[in-house]
Amino acid sequence: MKYFFPGLIAGACAALFLFSPAPGIEIYPEWWGGINALARLEKSPVNHGTKAGFFVKINDRDYAILGGDGDTAAAGSIADGLAAFSGSGRYYVKYQKVGSAVEFFNVDGERFWKLESLEYPFLSHNAKLIMLMNGDHSKIRLADINGNLMDNSISGRTCTALSFSDAGDFGAVGFLDGSYYFVGPKGKILGSGMAPAGAMVKGIDVSGNGAYGAVHYGNNARDCVRIVEMETGDHDEAELSHLHQVKTSLHMSARGYCTVIDVDRVLYISPSGRVKMTITIPPKRPGHSSIRFLNGIYAVTYTEQAGAAKLILFRDDGVILFSQEFPSESFLDVSLQGDLVFLRGSDSVYCYSIHRP
Repeated sequence: MKYFFPGLIAGACAALFLFSPAPGIEIYPEWWGGINALARLEKSPVNHGTKAGFFVKINDRDYAILGGDGDTAAAGSIADGLAAFSGSGRYYVKYQKVGSAVEFFNVDGERFWKLESLEYPFLSHNAKLIMLMNGDHSKIRLADINGNLMDNSISGRTCTALSFSDAGDFGAVGFLDGSYYFVGPKGKILGSGMAPAGAMVKGIDVSGNGAYGAVHYGNNARDCVRIVEMETGDHDEAELSHLHQVKTSLHMSARGYCTVIDVDRVLYISPSGRVKMTITIPPKRPGHSSIRFLNGIYAVTYTEQAGAAKLILFRDDGVILFSQEFPSESFLDVSLQGDLVFLRGSDSVYCYSIHRP
């Protein structure tokens, strides 16, 4: 209950603000509420016809999936042990910090299989690709949604980056020694390579169609982003303006364009490694951030050095559609489905709708 009113107030303030500098596109607040009071959040009075499902991990044990109008479509709790969820929240695996098996469940808590394993599990968006990392982070085995181990495995010296595409079920892994891999939903290695000598992989992403990958690598002198085309194995690079001591968000589009938060700017990099667009932003502090893309619109969230969480929506031609600070939130995660923008903050959840001409 203590988180409900701050979320309500922030949402009410946002409701007074309509931002539409791009002709014909308007952004409206739909619903908001405290994370620990999802059943009592202010639901949208309008049914937008979007079959959305926004996953919310409430705490270490509880979770929910919210529909497009803010209703609770599914909810549950993990009774014991640890859990790793798929990106959609529709599946999860249970495991122990020191254990001998992982168990696979759907969102309703129905168990499908159990696999003898000492590793830490990671699930793709639809759980079609499961990565099992060993204790010293030097090797990853691959499994499918049915718990079948695949022939391929991935190895390197200390895993420093692991991610899945936000659409589809492609995976990407990078290591301290500069090696990186891109993996398909059936465990096929789509591409691999090495960063220049002396550089480590700091971040990695793969497009939703598996055609392109982005590798953020660097050392104490400079940071770069490498754009990799899977079919040919070719790559091009762009140098960043800042050194990043911790991970910053990357997004790789299906057409090979990479978007990256470079401290005080958002860079839009072409497949040839050319910076096509730069959006100046209030400087980002080290820590959590996210980037999503859907239907020509990018959503970027991060925490400013001044302390407020921030959301920016912009088109892929650089036109900014919306910019909003959330002083009560220490971080924001963003998800796009249909014409809805969903934010999961440290205290509250928020949903906006995008109206096009």
